Amino acid sequence: MKTNEELLFILQGISQKLSKLKENEIKKIQLDDFSFSYYRYIESISRLGEPTFMELAGYMELSKPTVTIMIDNMIKGEYVKKSRSPDDRRVFHLSLTLKSKKIIESHNKIFEDFSREISEKFEAKELQNLISLLKRI
Repeated sequence: MKTNEELLFILQGISQKLSKLKENEIKKIQLDDFSFSYYRYIESISRLGEPTFMELAGYMELSKPTVTIMIDNMIKGEYVKKSRSPDDRRVFHLSLTLKSKKIIESHNKIFEDFSREISEKFEAKELQNLISLLKRI
């Protein structure tokens, strides 16, 4: 197997493993109406704090109408709340509901567990080398 093919195979395996872990965590939280496309939005809102629709669209590199449609669905599902800006009544800020905060916590736990699993497979020097290599990506 060529180096690029081997790397691709390994990265796909890691991606599949993480996807499976995410699915299992969502099942534990028992969110029947959860769409995995919500993940990117929830994570983006979490990173930005309380963004406006425009700030979120810019951050995600999507159009405002695309973001608006998804956020409307997420509001109906009680994953996101919107509130008027006290400075400009035409502007709305987005924030996460408790349901979405649980998803973020669950998502963080997946990566913590996966990081621990990787760490246990390497000796200290190997792990430092891996970290150095990954930082270059």
